[in-house]
Amino acid sequence: MDPVELETSRRKRGPANLELQNLVMNATCENAKEFLSGLISDMRFDMTVSAEWTEEGCHLDLHGEDAHIARAENGEMLDALEVLLFQVY
Repeated sequence: MDPVELETSRRKRGPANLELQNLVMNATCENAKEFLSGLISDMRFDMTVSAEWTEEGCHLDLHGEDAHIARAENGEMLDALEVLLFQVY
């Protein structure tokens, strides 16, 4: 499953600011995971969401019995979930 990725830009101002920014973005990534998990659960899909904050941004992966549904129809559901995540976060 391809991850739904949230892209963020970084300002390079120094180690303290970068550390704080990483903490904030990691928290945002976890909030996005919780939001997506709730949405998936409300739609009654058998999927779990995992999240990882990297230098490239927040990577959210969908796993489970119904993960193939997210990839169906050329990934339209993935596109829709990504739009929602961009609007919320």
